[in-house]
Amino acid sequence: MKPYAFAEDGCLRITNPETGKLWYNYLWNDDGYLIGVSHTGGGSSMLVHDKGNVVLHGWAGINECGDEHRYLYLRNDTTGRFWNPGIAPLVEDVEDYRCDHAPGYTKVSSRCGGIKSEWMLVVPSRGTCELWRLTLANATDKPVELSVFPAQSFDLGGHPQPEYYDAPGTSSTQYDAELKGVICISRNPHKPHDRCSGYLCADLKPDFYDGWFEPFFGTVGSNARPRIVIKGLNCTNSTVTVRARCAVLQQKIRLAPGETKVLRYVAGVCESLAGARSETKDTFARFDREIRQAESGSSEKFWNLRAVTPNETVNNVMNRWAEKQVVFCMIGKKAVRDNAQVAMGILNFDLPLAANALVECIEHQYAHGGAVLSWKPKLSAKTYSDPTFWLMISICELVKEAGDPAFLDRKLRFLDGGEGTVYEHLQRAESWLWNQRGEHGLPKIFYADWNDSLNIPHDKAESVFVAMQYALALSEAAVLAEFHGDPDFARLCREHRAVLTRDINTHAWNGEYYIRAISPLGRVGDRDPRNPKAGGQIYMNPQTWAILADVIPPERLASVLKAVDGMETVYGTPLCAPMYETYDPNIGRMSGMLPGVYEAGGIYNHACGFKAMAECRIKRKREALSSLLKMIPNATAYNQSEVTTTDPQVFTNCYFMNKQFFNKVAFSWMTGSSAWGLRAFYEGILGLQRSYQGLLIDPCLPDEWKHVTALRKFRGAAYAIDYHNSGGHKVKLTLDGAGIGGNVVPPFADGKVHKVTVEL
Repeated sequence: MKPYAFAEDGCLRITNPETGKLWYNYLWNDDGYLIGVSHTGGGSSMLVHDKGNVVLHGWAGINECGDEHRYLYLRNDTTGRFWNPGIAPLVEDVEDYRCDHAPGYTKVSSRCGGIKSEWMLVVPSRGTCELWRLTLANATDKPVELSVFPAQSFDLGGHPQPEYYDAPGTSSTQYDAELKGVICISRNPHKPHDRCSGYLCADLKPDFYDGWFEPFFGTVGSNARPRIVIKGLNCTNSTVTVRARCAVLQQKIRLAPGETKVLRYVAGVCESLAGARSETKDTFARFDREIRQAESGSSEKFWNLRAVTPNETVNNVMNRWAEKQVVFCMIGKKAVRDNAQVAMGILNFDLPLAANALVECIEHQYAHGGAVLSWKPKLSAKTYSDPTFWLMISICELVKEAGDPAFLDRKLRFLDGGEGTVYEHLQRAESWLWNQRGEHGLPKIFYADWNDSLNIPHDKAESVFVAMQYALALSEAAVLAEFHGDPDFARLCREHRAVLTRDINTHAWNGEYYIRAISPLGRVGDRDPRNPKAGGQIYMNPQTWAILADVIPPERLASVLKAVDGMETVYGTPLCAPMYETYDPNIGRMSGMLPGVYEAGGIYNHACGFKAMAECRIKRKREALSSLLKMIPNATAYNQSEVTTTDPQVFTNCYFMNKQFFNKVAFSWMTGSSAWGLRAFYEGILGLQRSYQGLLIDPCLPDEWKHVTALRKFRGAAYAIDYHNSGGHKVKLTLDGAGIGGNVVPPFADGKVHKVTVEL
């Protein structure tokens, strides 16, 4: 029996806690408060702030780090039995365990000794805090006395500090009777903003508390064996600075037979004790309303794209969860390459959010035209060759989505001073890429390109992959220039593209497929006749991007497809093949990783998203769907979560092919695979593509999908799309009952829902 299932509302229901790794949900609001909740209820929380993030408790980066710093312990003081509603970290037996991860909440529930408990976690619509609701029910025929111990650690770091300044040495805990909780006040003179203190409080006055984990856990205890809980003791009313700052609230609860009680808690960050008192008073006043909104989904944001296909697994992931994951990838991330790609995914359902993200990216371009890789937590000092491409292509996509060239006239600053219109930023990006070409006419790779791990130590090394990306950007920029009324720049872009395409096909073709890079130290991604088993003799990205950029001559397509198909496995397509078995200093970090780990021959789903899009472009219907299904958890026999350990509701970064960790995953959620998976489905398979004239519908539906429905919002209207698939590629459209020529649905901007029938 599977340890999970999806409910009709898209909620992921987990019924066996032994999932191989922690499966997470992430919840946040527009005030920047973000929590990660594992299927045990544990996890970490933080405030994401422009002036510096503040970790409430235990966050080692926005990812599943496996660190749990939020706890809820229960003890039956009548029998002495103790447990957690979500089993961990005590790992005491419970019955009827269940975790519900929904887009707006997580609930963890179980039963132990006749006591039912349900722990619900929600981030409210406003405020820098989180809500915990604990429901306890006595299903026995005798009264019971319980001790309830909500607990959390305090970190209060997460932002750069001057030497010798840190959160432990500048903060201390104290109990406040009015707050009914423990607060950890930061007195750090170098904190980035005022909201750097943390608290945990209750609506019911605690009987005892601890502000120091050591008395609670015990000197030789741990979060899995807390001395106070297992010895039947009461908290010690401790406070502390420097060491193990925390909040533990002990509440003594009596439950009559059949009685149910609800306890409410608020945890968060604040400016001061007075601020915490005021804010929590307001939060408790709207506590139940916020919980109801989360349960009902009435505050749900992630329902702008919808689709119903014959494949339930696809439906489960691509409805709501894909949107949520893509937006999550933007939170706290400050990188041109990453944010521009994610924003192109977001364009499908939230134009304002995508536009804001792209403006921030554009303002991290230098006046010479090149863009930085990242700027937080600090500005990247190394030059990468691909961020400038992502800047160009995302500007084109944004204007297509909006249909308004006015964005191009908006003035934005350059990172090193001065300003220019968005169109000037685009032109300088094109100029920088053109002027940074090497002796073979291809862009220099510099420290690395999209593949951070491909570090060729030579200043004349050139990236075939970026050359193909640049070729695509030139095509798109030419069309944009014409839309903007600039035929001269359009002509220049096409001239540059012709030269670039010639050089790619002259220098990067080995007779069967495209190589990955050219270097005086040796060609990367090429056959090595001296060592037929040498690692990295073919890379996937140059093959798929030759198709996406349309630089491949028709007579070479069959050979490229044969090469790509030869790389294919039942688990997906590896980034390169064979795996690198030994370190090669002329390749860099990817050859220094273990074989099959991440880029070193793993099934790198970000690149598999490129592949699915390329196959949609040439209408390889079966292969396009196959590539997408191999990315989506549990969509094939070989990527089942019981084996891979991946979270079932979201895309994962990589399926490892290393023999010690074969077909397992490291993390999900924070990965560019989400944006490309979403695009491959909605823009590729369903063919819902933005264009300057309107919504272009160019599907790549597999023959077995006879009927599909979708909803896409576009330029102030919504389109309810009904696909009828008889096979083939010819598209016939009906709009609101009337046939239209071509396959572009015109924009309406009338706020109405328009019915579109697509016949294939």
